[in-house]
Amino acid sequence: EDGLPDRYADPANGCKQVSDSFAPGQLLAGWNGITWAVLGIALLLLALILLLIRFLRRRIRRKKPTPVN
Repeated sequence: EDGLPDRYADPANGCKQVSDSFAPGQLLAGWNGITWAVLGIALLLLALILLLIRFLRRRIRRKKPTPVN
């Protein structure tokens, strides 16, 4: 035995469960408030980057001179 009482083995009592697995299903299983906040910030940054790219593309198109024949 490791010297720990059996009651600590039960996850229902609020003990922290640690997993060293990198399986996607296990990594995405236990989302909390911090996870949602980071996901929200990442989505906001992605949206801002896409809007910036769109703005710059439109600006570049307007600055191109029209060809003279």
